[in-house]
Amino acid sequence: MKKQVLFTILAMLVSVSAFSHDIEVANANGVTIYYNYSSDGTELAVTYRGSDYYYYSDEYQGNVVIPASVTYAGKTYPVTSIGRGAFENCSGLTSVTIPNSVTSIGSSAFSYCRSLTSVTIPNSVTSIGGSAFYCCSGLTSITIPNSVTSIGYRAFYDCSGLTSVIIPTSVTSIEDEAFSGCSNMITAVIGFGTEKIQERTFYGCTALKRVVLPTPISSIGKDAFNGCSDLEEVICLARRSPECDGYVFSGVNFYNCKLMVLEDKIKVYEEAPVWQNFFNIVACDPNNIPEYKNSDNNPDVNGDGIVDTQDVLEIYKYMQEH
Repeated sequence: MKKQVLFTILAMLVSVSAFSHDIEVANANGVTIYYNYSSDGTELAVTYRGSDYYYYSDEYQGNVVIPASVTYAGKTYPVTSIGRGAFENCSGLTSVTIPNSVTSIGSSAFSYCRSLTSVTIPNSVTSIGGSAFYCCSGLTSITIPNSVTSIGYRAFYDCSGLTSVIIPTSVTSIEDEAFSGCSNMITAVIGFGTEKIQERTFYGCTALKRVVLPTPISSIGKDAFNGCSDLEEVICLARRSPECDGYVFSGVNFYNCKLMVLEDKIKVYEEAPVWQNFFNIVACDPNNIPEYKNSDNNPDVNGDGIVDTQDVLEIYKYMQEH
């Protein structure tokens, strides 16, 4: 009798472990997606099948379209987040479309999805969690929308297929190693919302050739560009040389890499620790662009009334042509 009771309890535990996601519903294409209730049961977060991401192998494959809402047991719930590890290690996953209802992408949400080549991140998303796209080597491009305010620790670590990244003005926080190991990245443009580059942000980006640093940048963390041996241009619009230690540009060839700064700030950089190591410090003058106000608080280059990534690109384009 005791043995039978024990087996019954074990069976119940296994059942709970195997099906710890709350519900599963097929999307419009017939693909089953697994969800957990969130916000006191009023919303849904996409999750993995079973008790952990490794419990079932590759439960998401091919093209997955996440719906904006799900109707279950007669009630409709909005899908508002991609949960922690939701698609982790799904090696057969090739593309994901995220609806405008989603506001956050959780930690490790797509980590080790090596076949993932396309992700649509909507303008509703405000945060990208740590290791969200860790080792997604198949990604060749990623568009970070203007709604995103934070990029987590190692969010795009070792995304070796990425060739460029444009960080929008909305982003105010980029955690350590966010783009470390992106070995094929050539260009990195950082928007006007970022004041600090954290440690090892672009560590080991060996193909990186051009970096645009915006006016508000005040400090750069240790090893941020360590190992960026192909770096040819650092364009820094900061009116004060950002604080950084001697390891920030380790491995960079200071003789081959050109540092471009505002014309009246050349002397500032020539005398600043670390920055003075650049052999070729030259002037750029965004003031020649009529709409550019040359103000830390109003770098509205194209005069459209808002400061966004397009302004950064306009400045970069101008400096390339002059």
